[in-house]
Amino acid sequence: MGAFEQDKQLKIDSGSMSEGSLERNRNTYNAFLEYDPGLKARVLDKIAEADFEGFKIYRQERGFAPEGVNTNLRGLRTIFNFAVRKEYMKKSPLADVLPVKVTKSDVCYLNEDERAALYFAIERLDLADQFQKDARDLTLFYLYTGCRLREALVPNLTWANNGQNAVHFQQTKTSTARSISKGEMVKEILESRKHEPDGPFNFTKDQVYTRVKWLMRQACIEGASPHTLRKTAGSMFYLATRDIFAASRFLGHSSVIFTEQHYAGLILSLQIENYQKFEEVMKGDSLYIRYLDPKPHQSPPIGSQAKSPASTTRKGASGAAGPTGIEPATSGLTGRRSNQSELRSR
Repeated sequence: MGAFEQDKQLKIDSGSMSEGSLERNRNTYNAFLEYDPGLKARVLDKIAEADFEGFKIYRQERGFAPEGVNTNLRGLRTIFNFAVRKEYMKKSPLADVLPVKVTKSDVCYLNEDERAALYFAIERLDLADQFQKDARDLTLFYLYTGCRLREALVPNLTWANNGQNAVHFQQTKTSTARSISKGEMVKEILESRKHEPDGPFNFTKDQVYTRVKWLMRQACIEGASPHTLRKTAGSMFYLATRDIFAASRFLGHSSVIFTEQHYAGLILSLQIENYQKFEEVMKGDSLYIRYLDPKPHQSPPIGSQAKSPASTTRKGASGAAGPTGIEPATSGLTGRRSNQSELRSR
């Protein structure tokens, strides 16, 4: 019997792992077998580093993002490290397998045209159809709260989390507990779903994907997911507030540094825009116009046109040029020095 058929070798202690982590590892296991079904018949110590290198190439050729492939590798490491701890094998074949190189890029969010298309598609939905209503409510809830996929679902979000003026998202493995103010849209969505017994969104992860992606197809938006809605919410929140700390709290990030890394492109674009505004304020033309056309409470401009230093010189008796205007006092410092000389002579 192969390694992946032996329960004693692959059964991970569910008491030491959350249900979400277990599900991710099951998905990773299935993806690995999809790459090579023959792996199911192999014993653990016959699975080699080359199998994982091939798996990395296979997943990327299938169009999976490097971040997703690295998530799969982390899941496989969890499985094989467990096998090592249980002494089913001496060393994990993943010990020397490097993650896929990830090119740092800004977050991908819905642009203005895509958001307009999405709202147009929402307006055309038949809300008497429960599937379409669920798709609308889920999409708008993620878009207006910026919550993670599971944060919106039972048991993470129940009616107990629904405060009078805010929605409370419980602390999760990767985020801190936080509250999102309830605007008109969120209030309307929650009010319309009060008949749901356990919470507003009693769905599985797959059911959420099915509904949200269906609505995205109606709007002719390719490649968008529930997480795209979270990224869009974060981007729009930052653009509205121009406060990276507020955006970090809104998204529930563990550190503002994480937010800065993901929204680097937006931050840079606003820095450029802000500097252009600063430059506009600092322009001499703008200040000169205000100086020539003072407000009633301002003093009018004083003096005539300025002259260069060369034009403000005069020739003295010896023919040498000397400064014009107010001459420095001769009774000040010079007088004190003269007095001091007299005192010393005495």
